Amino acid sequence: FLKSKTSLNKFRLIKSMQILDEVEFSKNYEKDFSYKISRHFDYYENLLLWCKIFLKNESFMPYHGKNEAFTLLFPMEKIFEDYVAYMLKKVNSTQDIKIQSSGKYLISKNDENCFMLKPDLYIENKMILDTKWKIPNDSEDEKKQGIAQSDLYQMFAYACKFKIYDIKLVYPLCEKTQDLQRKIAEKFFVFKASEHLYFKEQGQKDIKVQVFFAPLPF
Repeated sequence: FLKSKTSLNKFRLIKSMQILDEVEFSKNYEKDFSYKISRHFDYYENLLLWCKIFLKNESFMPYHGKNEAFTLLFPMEKIFEDYVAYMLKKVNSTQDIKIQSSGKYLISKNDENCFMLKPDLYIENKMILDTKWKIPNDSEDEKKQGIAQSDLYQMFAYACKFKIYDIKLVYPLCEKTQDLQRKIAEKFFVFKASEHLYFKEQGQKDIKVQVFFAPLPF
């Protein structure tokens, strides 16, 4: 709870811990959960059900059962992005790594900017990294290595607008992506930008997109 950034949350958590300080730890979960809730305290029912699930190491199944509980949904794409950003900053402490850097737009309409571009991670004038919380499937087309065409379009737009030639796509490393990691190591997707684009400062270069896999902490 010490990681909470909200002072109100900290206050509530500390207060709750003080209230519960004298409560003994359960020694018999089965006995404790054999309670019958009075209608005056039925608002505790969902909380107790969650406690039961965690304390008894139960799990959720995608079919109808005897228990119901509220679902906890986490935006894993955002959690993965924050995790990669944290690890990247940890090993590159001298670099100015920006998260969700904005300020660039894809197009303008009647002199008004439209479609803001916000790469996940941006190292100014050096590199763009975009995290993807999904598993590439290279079984359908091995040449594409399971990389979505829409993702490459997105990377091309980033490269053009931010004038960056070094782009990284970052996927989670897990059992299902280990083989793909070995296949794709040291390989690049190359936009032949030098034939069509000229950036004033960088001149003419090809845009290279490289795929990386970030090991997960669990």
